[in-house]
Amino acid sequence: MGLNKQVFLALGINLIRRNQLQLTQLRIIQPWLLNKTLFQLLGYHRRQMKAKQELYSFIQNVVAIKRQDHEEKELQKAKGMDENNNKIDTKDDKNKDLKINSENGNEEEFLDIEYKNTKTKSFLELLLEIDHAADDKLTDAEILPELTTLFFAALDTTATANSTILLLLAMYPEVLQKVTDEIDSVFGGPDEDDGRPPTPADLHSMNYLECVIKETARLYPPAPIVFRQVDEEVPLGRHVLPAGASIMLTIAGIHRNKNYWVNPIQFIPERFHPDESVSSSHIRQRHPYAFIPFSAGPRNCIGQKYAMLQMKTVISTILRQYHLSPSPRFQTIADIDKRIRMDITLRMEDGAVIFQSRKQ
Repeated sequence: MGLNKQVFLALGINLIRRNQLQLTQLRIIQPWLLNKTLFQLLGYHRRQMKAKQELYSFIQNVVAIKRQDHEEKELQKAKGMDENNNKIDTKDDKNKDLKINSENGNEEEFLDIEYKNTKTKSFLELLLEIDHAADDKLTDAEILPELTTLFFAALDTTATANSTILLLLAMYPEVLQKVTDEIDSVFGGPDEDDGRPPTPADLHSMNYLECVIKETARLYPPAPIVFRQVDEEVPLGRHVLPAGASIMLTIAGIHRNKNYWVNPIQFIPERFHPDESVSSSHIRQRHPYAFIPFSAGPRNCIGQKYAMLQMKTVISTILRQYHLSPSPRFQTIADIDKRIRMDITLRMEDGAVIFQSRKQ
């Protein structure tokens, strides 16, 4: 969101996980708490409202800070100055290379130049820019639900996924070496890496890292369950799901179904290799819904492309600077499984323990 990440993690994510997610999980595993009267009598409703107020108060402070910052920038822009009181350059020279490379069809170079000439903006900054240009302005009450959704859906899940990916890489040195070799081929290795941030073209070229991310999401989907409401009667084997019923789909169970995956409990990134001659020996039956870490259908996750880019960026940046080695506590998939806690999001009971040392 453009604010200090440590402050955000401490005040935002932990607050959500500790209060809102735990209360939601409680009502799932104890369905009698779905009764509003009982939920209130047992004191859970009061806890939920307190957590909601704390969360909204945090988000409102963030919105107020960013709105003030945005208004100051717009005022400076109107004066023809940037935020550092420097005169704003025209776009002609900045976009000259973009036009040339676009016309020449050099897509990767075009992506790189476009990336370098574009200042990264947070979701909230984009939202405030759109709001500034609109006639019908958004109120803070309208912005709050959008940011709350972002907090729940995007940040907690990718944080869980990143830690699990790093843990599995530390446990499987042969896979870690392949990922490291791929990253070195992009950035030049420890001796040549100048520490530049990855570009969209760099991230697009990390094919094996993408296989690792997908295989991690297969074994440990950050959102292991989803809920749907049945619109019409659905025959299901010897049973019938009545119209209007609410159902819970266990993504984690689908991802480990031996009818679709060969050795489903093993960590094998090659399952997702783009070359079918490589992947086919690890897949028993290809089905469009056998792998759904972002759910599927019209209500699937709208942030899946963002999530993939974010995970590639974080993992590649860490591996460019650090060596990883496993903790004695985590030697096999079974060691991870017995420490997994399935809330609304998947997480380690005591965190993912990894040893690291900085590369020279």
